Amino acid sequence: MERYAYKPVRNSVEFKSEFSRIKRIRHFYTAWEARYLAGDLHNLLEALDVMPEPPETKVKLLAAFFKADSNIVNKCDDSYGEMSMLYGRAGELFAKHAALCADQAMVAKLVLKTYSSDTYGMCDFLLEKGCEGLPQKNLRVLAGAFWTAAEAAGKERKGHFFQGVKAMAEHLKDPELYERAFSAEYGGIIHDGHLPGVAQVYFNCGRPAQALAVLERIKPGISFRMEERDELLLNIYKALDNRPKLEETAWRVFLRRRNATAFERLVSLLGEERRAELLDAETAKIFATPGPNYYDISFLLEAGRIDDAEKYMLGHAERLDGDLYTHLLNYAAVMEEHKRWLASVVLHRALLESILARAITKYYPYGAKYLVHLNLLGELVKDWRGVLPHSEYFKELEAAHARKVSFWEKYRRRV
Repeated sequence: MERYAYKPVRNSVEFKSEFSRIKRIRHFYTAWEARYLAGDLHNLLEALDVMPEPPETKVKLLAAFFKADSNIVNKCDDSYGEMSMLYGRAGELFAKHAALCADQAMVAKLVLKTYSSDTYGMCDFLLEKGCEGLPQKNLRVLAGAFWTAAEAAGKERKGHFFQGVKAMAEHLKDPELYERAFSAEYGGIIHDGHLPGVAQVYFNCGRPAQALAVLERIKPGISFRMEERDELLLNIYKALDNRPKLEETAWRVFLRRRNATAFERLVSLLGEERRAELLDAETAKIFATPGPNYYDISFLLEAGRIDDAEKYMLGHAERLDGDLYTHLLNYAAVMEEHKRWLASVVLHRALLESILARAITKYYPYGAKYLVHLNLLGELVKDWRGVLPHSEYFKELEAAHARKVSFWEKYRRRV
């Protein structure tokens, strides 16, 4: 792996030389190694930031950096997003040095030329971050140029150029232009699924009433992007000081999936003095609704309702889904932190039984671990409260899964 060959650069000539060397590297960087490639390129960008060159030279070098995105990104597995962060930084530097250029028309042409040749997608950062400081007239010129390019482009590239128009529209705070571009991109139609994004742009441009009008164009019964829409509605009603609608929406968001964040929003709207009343009422509703509901368990734990969470899990002991091991292990950790050993027992039994039911040997070590833990928990429980005691449970387990020799071998190695 070509890792430690990075050479510090002091001027544009050395930058071009070092960047060319990196582009020629034939090694493919794994997801774990990609940080090294990103690190070398990050050093290169930071060197460019401080080198004693005119801003015009720097933006041209940064444009070349963006043009090489396919060469760079194809060298690595970017599962951890190292390249996205890198090109985000390149966009920030482009904006910084573009603002210092005397010839802003040149900068706009450079953006158009660079984005026009992009086929990989990293130039989105050039539009999003790199154009932030451009004068309004240049942004308007770019928007027009992108629109012209979109109309002349084939089907596969049309969306690419309309994305350029929409990016310029956001910088211009021109939501009407954004909406027209969206409509033109999709043949004159804006589908219900796209309207939340359009509404968000209106809101971001300080137009909450128009944002609300866009959302109200969505046909009744459409649930697509509902959570995103409701979060936007909360912001809209707050901006419009529409208290009744704000409370109505906050309730809808909370009841869709009870969680601490949504509950705190409700309390902030309805008053801190109502916290206990609200929590009692929602806890009662949780117990009155068929379950188990794992969001509700998480909410009870987040709200500090340990007794209620324990009671709820014990009440649904036979229906806990051990396949949801991340949730159940987290619940068990909280229960044990509060010395609720019996609740941890039913959670670990669900985990163990899920593994044994699937009968996949590679998971048996986890099952053996859970059974050993159940042995320890069994000694801590003093009141089984109708739950089958561990000694009896162990006998039944042994009889039911006696033929799973591999599992029992792994278990005996642990005891």
